[in-house]
Amino acid sequence: METNTVRANRPLCGANLGAKGQNSRLRIGLFMMTLGLGLAVFLVRSDVPRVWRVVLFFPFLMAAFGALQGLYRTCPGHTMQATAEDEHGETRKVFNPAERKASRKNAFKVMGMSVATAVCATAFVFVGP
Repeated sequence: METNTVRANRPLCGANLGAKGQNSRLRIGLFMMTLGLGLAVFLVRSDVPRVWRVVLFFPFLMAAFGALQGLYRTCPGHTMQATAEDEHGETRKVFNPAERKASRKNAFKVMGMSVATAVCATAFVFVGP
């Protein structure tokens, strides 16, 4: 059974990214995660003092931020400007208050979970070997 996640040609739950924006955010998240893990391996293997491992927070934050934007199809920047992207990357203004409220809710989830994920990943590497 296939479920339809689009009603009236618009994504549900206040999403404000189209397929093009979603794919680019997921790619950025994957690239930043690869960069963060590579940097973590370098810092651990080269016996750099532990305090320098805190630098890993930034690539882990950007990785989580990109991946979560793609998964929730919500860009906090678009939410702040009350805009949304269509499937081709064109930006339109959002006037519907319910859609703006749902988008704001998703944006807070994306921001909060990004910070929490980056803190946990950085702490894991900081406490590790």
